[in-house]
Formats: sequence, structure tokens, C-alpha cells
Amino acid sequence: MAFAILKGLDAPADVSSATLDADGPRAVEAVGCSVSGLAGDASRLEFDRLDAGLPLNLGLFGALQYRFIPVPDELNRYMLTIRNLPDGDYAVHADGRALGTWPARRLAEGVNLASATADGWEPGGPWEAAAWALAELTEARTKLFQSKLGLAHHLPGSPVLPAFDEQAAEINARLEALQHAIVAPRPFHFVVERKEAGR
Repeated sequence: MAFAILKGLDAPADVSSATLDADGPRAVEAVGCSVSGLAGDASRLEFDRLDAGLPLNLGLFGALQYRFIPVPDELNRYMLTIRNLPDGDYAVHADGRALGTWPARRLAEGVNLASATADGWEPGGPWEAAAWALAELTEARTKLFQSKLGLAHHLPGSPVLPAFDEQAAEINARLEALQHAIVAPRPFHFVVERKEAGR
């Protein structure tokens, strides 16, 4: 239902996209983000990317929730396109986290890095690692609220309730502040490096 509503409102497919040209190198286009510090050559490019928004990531098995609803391709594209790379395979890292390896032709077409990871058991980019932590903090706040409701329901006359309410409110505020801190906009440092044959 939410997917249909968002598509009906013409929600864009791309969260953000950056297009680079390895010949130079130079930034060709940046939509929903800014690219700075672009340096290197066709064998190794480095740049910083600051996004206005980040992709939605739902944890280790989050992709299974999209089995029948094409959210990744139609609402959650975090794109990187690099033109004019020589033939070969290129490893992409963001803040030191391995996102995967793609041939030059795929990078020229554009790759969706939203949930890309070199290790399926770990989050990919720093935005996904932050999303996993955000989900854990959200669950902690939910558990805190549920414990407050449960205590009030089962022990309505408990003398600890006033102190519990006060401390729970303080803990919730601190957890919320942590949530804001870990997903606050910041630039990510990307490295795109050609892999040697046979490695």
C-alpha cells in the first residue's frame, strides 16, 4: 500500500545519484548530493560524497521484504556511475567499507549502492551500518516503552512507578539523541580502485 501511494505521488526512484568521468577526472552530474575532492586517475579514484538523504536499509535480511515489491529499483536507488574507465574490474569502498566489485561496463551503466556489500553477512556502506544501529536503538526505545506499560498495568500501585517514568523518559531522550547523531548528514569518502588480474 505504501509503495503504491509513493509511486502515485511520483516519488523519485533515486535517493541520490553521482555521475563521474574518469577522464579528467571530473564530476559530470550530482543529484541529491554533492561531490568534492575528486582526485586520481582511471586506476584509482577518490572523492567525498555528501547526500541530502540516505537509502532505506532494513537489516541483515531486509532484502527479503522486497521479494514482491520492487522498492530497491523504484524508490531506493543510491547510484554511482563512472564513465570512461578502462576495461577491468573495480572495487568500490566507502569510508573503508567494501561495497563490492564491478566491471567497468557496469559502472558506466550505473550501480545501485544502497544495499551493496562485499560480505552478505555484514552491512555494506556506512549508511547501511548506521541503519542497522538505528534499528537496534529503535527496538530499545520500543522495549523501554513496553516495559513502562507492562509495569503500570501489572503493578499499578508500585512505589517505583514515578521514578521509573522519570528515568525512562530521560533514557528515551538520550536514545533518540543517539539516533539523530548516527544518521546526521556527513560526507562519505569513496575509493574506486582497479583490481589486478587474478586477484
